[in-house]
Amino acid sequence: MLQCGPPLLITEMWCSLRCRRRQNAGVIEIRDLALFLEVVESGSISAGAERCGLSLSAASARITALERRVGTPLLERHRRGASPTAAGESLTAGAARLVDEARELEESLMARSRGITQELRLAVNSSAVDSLPEVITAALNRMQTVSLDLVELSSVAAVDHVREGRVELAVVSTGTAATQGCETIVLWDDSLVVVGRPQKGLSRPLSLAQVTAEPMVGLNRGVPLQQLIERQAARAALQPTYRVRFPSLGAVCAAATAGVGRAIVPRNSARRYGVPLRAQHELTEPWARREAVLVARDFARLSPTAAALTEQFVAYGAEVEV
Repeated sequence: MLQCGPPLLITEMWCSLRCRRRQNAGVIEIRDLALFLEVVESGSISAGAERCGLSLSAASARITALERRVGTPLLERHRRGASPTAAGESLTAGAARLVDEARELEESLMARSRGITQELRLAVNSSAVDSLPEVITAALNRMQTVSLDLVELSSVAAVDHVREGRVELAVVSTGTAATQGCETIVLWDDSLVVVGRPQKGLSRPLSLAQVTAEPMVGLNRGVPLQQLIERQAARAALQPTYRVRFPSLGAVCAAATAGVGRAIVPRNSARRYGVPLRAQHELTEPWARREAVLVARDFARLSPTAAALTEQFVAYGAEVEV
């Protein structure tokens, strides 16, 4: 949730947007923009006020003052709440960018005041998000002055971020992203497996058609791994039916092993969440055989922080594969 109370005061001196209305100079404060965005998102001034920890009267006064400063109505008030005017719509994108920049600047300044002097952005796919807590915890315990910003993307987008220099490192899955022009280090087996109720005896391999013929458990729509599974099903003219969707692979594994439905998850996630081998089935599709790889444009030219994190990843990958 966007901050629009006192915490943003630190960055107002840096990020205030100055404007003139007629002959009087005014200042649009970041906290007022944050309030405006909360009102637009929630659909009412009262809800926006509550999100920002303000009274309704205080929030209304701020919005009215903001409209006076820009010289045009930004919200249409109606019985069911409030919605942005055309001018309000125009303001929304720019306001969101300014508020995000203010928040990032504030977090950076506060981190430095607490001894955090280095920040590293790491692009990761869905499988990596689930697998990385252990290695990241170990890395941050060794690098006390470093903070990590994890950006969850599809494998393709994560590699593009590396190529474009937006991040130094990315953890992605082979088979879903072309890594030409980059260097890679294989970390661990990231093959996809089918998880279901534990069976007696040896589990048998299953095709995607067999998996989708029964109700499934999946991740929320929009999660890159879920998008991959649904894209492959569509290519095979298959129509999966989901009984439930969860935001995390841990919940997916738990529901699938309890018999709610079958699920497709990374093998490393099944291992991490204690799914017994007799509840796992090999997925026979070629696209399901993958490896997790660390991607960089040039490992020899990484910053000291990125190089140290690379060492942690390699060591963790060796432990996982044992």
